[in-house]
Amino acid sequence: MSWFDLFVLALALGTDAFSLGVGIGLQGIGWPAIYRASAIIGLFHILMPLAGLLLGQVFGQAAGAVGTTLGALLLMGLGLKMAWEGRREEKRRVSPVAGWNVVVLAFSVSVDALLVGFSLGTFGASLPVAVAMFGIGGGAMAAAGLVSGKRAGSYLAGYAEIIGGLVLFFLGVKFLTQS
Repeated sequence: MSWFDLFVLALALGTDAFSLGVGIGLQGIGWPAIYRASAIIGLFHILMPLAGLLLGQVFGQAAGAVGTTLGALLLMGLGLKMAWEGRREEKRRVSPVAGWNVVVLAFSVSVDALLVGFSLGTFGASLPVAVAMFGIGGGAMAAAGLVSGKRAGSYLAGYAEIIGGLVLFFLGVKFLTQS
């Protein structure tokens, strides 16, 4: 597998992180949260293929379906919670990148990388190079989405949290229907 092939695969794996980032960025999160979330998502894009490689050797395809379903349901729940809180008058903010929420999000957008890990051995690529590219790609795509959403969120004002929550929910639905 060539470097270009790995680059394209890393970008493809990062598209979910980009979409999710746009939805979260709509809330107008700060730069420290963008850096932290991008780094954690990038880390998960490294760890998940490695876990997939190990799980693939032990459990095969069954583990992938369970992980995808769990990630999708968690994402849908978080999205509904954000949308519900966004419609309230007192606006108690639910930050999708605070505490354990960012781990749930990172897991949900790296399930594809877990599935790629099941077949990493057949790619004919260097494992360290592949997972490094996946991590950089996932983190960069997440950052690009978060920044794009942050900029768009300033135009949407009070509806940003509701829209962001609905984006997360429908991404969860997408993941669920693909599992």
